[in-house]
Amino acid sequence: MNLTREELLRQKALVEEQLRWIDAKLAESGDDASPEVETSVTPAPQPVVTPAPAASTPVTPIAAGTSTMDFSSDGPAEGITSEQKVGCFILVVLVCAGILAALFLLPYLLY
Repeated sequence: MNLTREELLRQKALVEEQLRWIDAKLAESGDDASPEVETSVTPAPQPVVTPAPAASTPVTPIAAGTSTMDFSSDGPAEGITSEQKVGCFILVVLVCAGILAALFLLPYLLY
């Protein structure tokens, strides 16, 4: 959970507002037997975060218009064979038949 400082301060202000509301409700109830509790909280000191040192090896930017990736081949290395196409078709048909059987045949078999 990564919260920013502004979000934490906003949440703190909301909690303090809610505590003031609770104190006001307690004062309205007229219960004098409860001791007064100090609701102001001193903020904890914030740790100082120093940025990490830069990498020891400098990174050189790539010149405009050049690319380090090879896009010479525009497709898969090998095409899909006819056996693979038939196997995929059979698999799709079997999955559809299984879904239809589960929807229409199983309710009749169970009752």
